[in-house]
Amino acid sequence: MSLRRATVRYAMEGRFLTVCVNPTLQKTLTMKLPLNLGEVNRAAAHRLDASGKGVNVSRVLAQLGARVVHLTQAGGADRQLFLDLCKADAIEVEWVESGNEIRRCYTVLSPGKDGGQHVVTEIVEEGAVVAPETEVALRRAYTSLLPSCHTVIISGSKAPGFSASLFPDMVKEAKQAGKYVVLDFRGADLVNCLPHRPDVVKPNFAEFCETFPPPPATAAGDYVRQRMHTLWEETGATPLITDGPRPTLYVDAHGEVREVPSDTLCDVVNTIGCGDSFTAGLAFELHQQRTDCSATDAMACAIAKGKWCATKNAQLLRPGVIM
Repeated sequence: MSLRRATVRYAMEGRFLTVCVNPTLQKTLTMKLPLNLGEVNRAAAHRLDASGKGVNVSRVLAQLGARVVHLTQAGGADRQLFLDLCKADAIEVEWVESGNEIRRCYTVLSPGKDGGQHVVTEIVEEGAVVAPETEVALRRAYTSLLPSCHTVIISGSKAPGFSASLFPDMVKEAKQAGKYVVLDFRGADLVNCLPHRPDVVKPNFAEFCETFPPPPATAAGDYVRQRMHTLWEETGATPLITDGPRPTLYVDAHGEVREVPSDTLCDVVNTIGCGDSFTAGLAFELHQQRTDCSATDAMACAIAKGKWCATKNAQLLRPGVIM
């Protein structure tokens, strides 16, 4: 049965609230020569950034001129380093103590063939298991922050130890408070949030197929379009699916699945954080469009902004930046 769509009055004042419960310190290594497994490889340059999907989204929003607060958990010897790096990027962080070391992830940029585009290799550490009291504190902080925000963006996987109900409860609370909600994660967490009617869900093509597997012997492209329409009908959410250099798919206000072509990327340096930069641009423009009722297709405009941010990110060394 289709849900009836009504005009919803969202809070326009305030700021963005980004949530990511798996923070990261991201080490980016630029290699002199192509990566050679089993041998000593020397880096020509390296840098360290606060990262994780929510931090990347927050950094781009801040660079776009938005007010944003990021909610996460943190602990261990590198907690202050993480917070100092966020402060240097003008990211306001609200954090709860987890007692756990912040995970480190590594991006290795090695020269391509004949001096072409970098080969990007990502090495990901898993987060440590958090204690139940960390989730209790995080929920309290979320409830405290929610009234001051107009949009909630929840990104990335949960660190081990958080309950299956955390994200669905956050979405439910935000929607009951009249907030606009954007989700960028996959799997059971996404499925369990859908009954609470988030506004936009943004997995990539592979994540969508992982979350909603196509039946055997079914063309993935046709299935994905049909499943997107079904989700729109059944949950009220707008599915939006990115797919690298291929067109971005979304469901418009009339339930039609539409696509926005992608431009050819030039001068690519580092693609890490492109999806998060897209999310930031998308959410920023959607908020702008909600304050400007003259927009005829707010989602198409927002996707264009997201693609612009993703392109800028790909042309820079740091993850999750547009300048």
